[in-house]
Amino acid sequence: NIHCAACAWLIEQSLLKVIGIDRLSVNTVTQRADILWDPKKVSLASIFSKLADIGYPSSPFKLGDTEKQIKAEEKRYLRRLGVAGLFTMQVMMIAIAMYFGAFSNMESHQTGYFKWLSMLLTIPVIFYSALPFLQGAITSIKAKQLGMDVPVSLAIFGAFFASLVQLVEHGLVGDQGEVFFESISMFTFLLLIGKYLEFKARSRAILSNANLSSSLPLTVS
Repeated sequence: NIHCAACAWLIEQSLLKVIGIDRLSVNTVTQRADILWDPKKVSLASIFSKLADIGYPSSPFKLGDTEKQIKAEEKRYLRRLGVAGLFTMQVMMIAIAMYFGAFSNMESHQTGYFKWLSMLLTIPVIFYSALPFLQGAITSIKAKQLGMDVPVSLAIFGAFFASLVQLVEHGLVGDQGEVFFESISMFTFLLLIGKYLEFKARSRAILSNANLSSSLPLTVS
């Protein structure tokens, strides 16, 4: 679950406090941690448990599992990106029509219907596509650290619930209350595009590293 340098920093800061861990190095590109520990003071299971507690479930590195994990993660990225793109287009069509006065001849309650429709179309983007940002923010807060996911989640979910409050307050009165559903959806979609491109670059580096490691013997004499 390493997303950025802040994740690596959080892992290092948390694990280096564990008695028995002598050295720790986290590589954000390959998503691997090299750990030197004293088995008399701390077990490997305890280290894995600590990683899971701060939001980074881990397992021993195995060359054969690397490609499989990358393919599974890519599918998750594409699903979230697809949902965000599909529903963002629908929300943006309504928003652009409002911006250019397509609804100016409609009754206020009819405009209100379209605002409520925008909110419903934004829900899959917020509670599916943007969910990893919220999970990352919760993990950072639990660890008493502020990662990049915290301000991103505040922006996305804060704007969504602020817009929802405006809808509830004004009901179907469409010419009152500001909503930002199109901005939230587009912001999430663009962030996911950036994260997917970053993932593709990182996965190439991981596979390159794994292929190099596979050519090395496991033991020497």
